[in-house]
Amino acid sequence: MHSHHPQRILIVDDNIKNIQVLGSVLAKQGYSIFTATSGAQALEKLREITVDLILLDILMPEMDGYETAKLIKKNPQTLDIPIIFLTAKTDPEDIVQGFEIGAVDFITKPFNATELLARLNTHLELKAAREMLKKQNRERRELLHLMANDITNALSVTISLLENVDNDDGLALLHKLKDETLTRLNNAAKLIKMTRNMQSLVDKEYHFDTQEMAPMNLREIVEDTVQLVRRQIEFKHQTIEDNIPNDLKVNAQMVAFSNVLTNTLSNASKFSYPGNTIHLSAVKEGDYVKLTVADQGIGIPGDLLNPLFDAEATTLRPGTEGETGSGYGMFLARSFAEAMDGRIEVTSRDIKHHPDNHGTEVTIYLQAAK
Repeated sequence: MHSHHPQRILIVDDNIKNIQVLGSVLAKQGYSIFTATSGAQALEKLREITVDLILLDILMPEMDGYETAKLIKKNPQTLDIPIIFLTAKTDPEDIVQGFEIGAVDFITKPFNATELLARLNTHLELKAAREMLKKQNRERRELLHLMANDITNALSVTISLLENVDNDDGLALLHKLKDETLTRLNNAAKLIKMTRNMQSLVDKEYHFDTQEMAPMNLREIVEDTVQLVRRQIEFKHQTIEDNIPNDLKVNAQMVAFSNVLTNTLSNASKFSYPGNTIHLSAVKEGDYVKLTVADQGIGIPGDLLNPLFDAEATTLRPGTEGETGSGYGMFLARSFAEAMDGRIEVTSRDIKHHPDNHGTEVTIYLQAAK
């Protein structure tokens, strides 16, 4: 559960010698160490850096550990950081007060290095487990949002027709549009099956058996997936220009790839203006097929481009017609792409800095079928 960078520990103690001893013990275990010699300095440090755990001395001049901890817990940016108090005080009242403030543990001075490391590791693992659960819950909420939106799009026109079949005009219209109605019902049935399979993939943390990967005709997959976002595109009077060769094949998992492409097309439509064209193209490059979805929409500002796939830094933006979303779609798309041994790259020119040439280009790399 450890993060990809060395875990960061902030030591807060007015005694420099204590900081040196603690820092030496923790540095030998590979932790990144940050220090502060007062409560005020600790709060200032936390405005500049993010840490995984705080070792906080109780007895400090001006602002003691209790007051410092209260301020840390009042700040939404720092309230989830575990605090372990360092103290020579072992009175039950002091310990209760510390837990009421929000401390997760106490370590008495002089400390035992083995005990310190064991407790530290326990609370870091608990923090990592909590963060993993939060991440999974966010992903599942996004998945439910995507499923509900896609199913609504697939069924809305058909439901509208069926609501009017109790009169002659409705029956005549239904008969006239029977082919389209049957197509939409068929798409809805496919979508319901697909959403069940997608939920299964998320439950398995995006992993699936290699046997589920199979050669697929790229154009056929794209044409089927376009139907799932057809209503959204038609609503904004947009068009799709398809320049995908007929003979390109990719090695993919059907549900995962459909999710990747659905998210990409949906975003292209969402952030493009009514009447715009979305361009699809594909080419084989070495062992991969490169599928590109390009639009002339409002683009992505630089400060939002880097964290685009980061579940921890999602930023909600309305579409050009006020469309909403939860912000996790591209994170899920990247997860599914990587599960297929592929990847996603995004380049963009936002309308503010490129008023005459703005838009986003999403490139999806998938294994070429052998």
